[in-house]
Amino acid sequence: MFFLNKNNDTKKRKKEEIRFWSKVSNSYDDWIEHGFKEQYKAFKSKIASYTQSGDSVLEIGTGTGEIAFYIAPKCKNVTGIDISPGMIDIARKKNTESGYNNLSFQVEDAYNLPFDKNEFTKIVSCNVLQTMKNPYRSIQECGKILDKGNEYLSITYCFGDSSLFEQVKLIKWVIHYGKPKYWHNFKSDELVNLFQEAGFEIIEKDWVWEKPAVLFLRSRKM
Repeated sequence: MFFLNKNNDTKKRKKEEIRFWSKVSNSYDDWIEHGFKEQYKAFKSKIASYTQSGDSVLEIGTGTGEIAFYIAPKCKNVTGIDISPGMIDIARKKNTESGYNNLSFQVEDAYNLPFDKNEFTKIVSCNVLQTMKNPYRSIQECGKILDKGNEYLSITYCFGDSSLFEQVKLIKWVIHYGKPKYWHNFKSDELVNLFQEAGFEIIEKDWVWEKPAVLFLRSRKM
């Protein structure tokens, strides 16, 4: 019975996540372009500064591939995954036009990664962990496929460290776009603790954006 309930919970969680993110997939690029363009410039630049030509990168929650397309020219290869088929369909169509031969996209659940250990030298997530039901479980799963010394680069909104004004703006966003089923108003210390408990060492911590507070963590598998 325990395993039945666990399986049912997993199916329910996946269904809820797929429903929301597929619903917003067609407007996702416009949403970034008109509401978060400058933020994403900073996010992409920060992540790209830590990727190298020999890196094989896995991006968790790639969406329509905004980050993946940006870092692909710098890396050996990039694999973007997302739980939403709608997001991945758009990313694949964009990739057909991009001309990149080192970039691929697939539908996967970040709680159950179908990759071999050491397949990737780096894992990246941007604007993802705060929307997961259990972000710790995903970070832990990522740790399983990284060798010791390899890195996880994360950029995460920390509305728990943001002003009341920024939290009100978030509410307005929710009214306009709808509310993700799962949401965490992280404080930076909470996010750091998740990575440390999952077996990562924090080697860099930086506020990549101030209003709202957005935290960059460079963490290393121990």
